[in-house]
Amino acid sequence: MLRQNHRLTWNPNKFQLLAHQAKLSHYLDQMQTSNGKAQPDISITLGDNTAVTLHSEIAVAHSGYFRRYYANETRMQNKPVMLRINHLTNYDAGAIRRMINFFYTGILPCSLAEIPELLALCSKLQ
Repeated sequence: MLRQNHRLTWNPNKFQLLAHQAKLSHYLDQMQTSNGKAQPDISITLGDNTAVTLHSEIAVAHSGYFRRYYANETRMQNKPVMLRINHLTNYDAGAIRRMINFFYTGILPCSLAEIPELLALCSKLQ
C-alpha cells in the first residue's frame, strides 16, 4: 500500500530523455497535421493572406503572448474559443510558419538572413 505522500519519479538517463523527446516531438508533429484528431483552435492570418492553425495547448506552452491572448479571450467569452489572430501580418509569413513548426517539433531551420526576422517574432511572442 502506498503512503499518501509518496511520489513516483522518473530519472531518465540522457538517451532515455532524448528518446522521450523524440517521441513527443513526433506525436506533436502528427497532431499538427492529423485528420480526425483534436482540431487546432488558433488561426493566424499571415502577411501573404494565407492562414496557419495551431492548437492552443501548444501555443500557450511556448509563448507568453499566446498565453495572455488566449486567457483574455477565454475569460471574456467565459468558455474556450477559436482564436483568429489578424495582427501578425507585418511579420514574414515564412518566419511565422517556421516558428509554429518549432512549437510542434523543437526544430527551427533557418538561414543567417532569416535570423533578424525570427528574433523580432520571438520578441513579440515571448
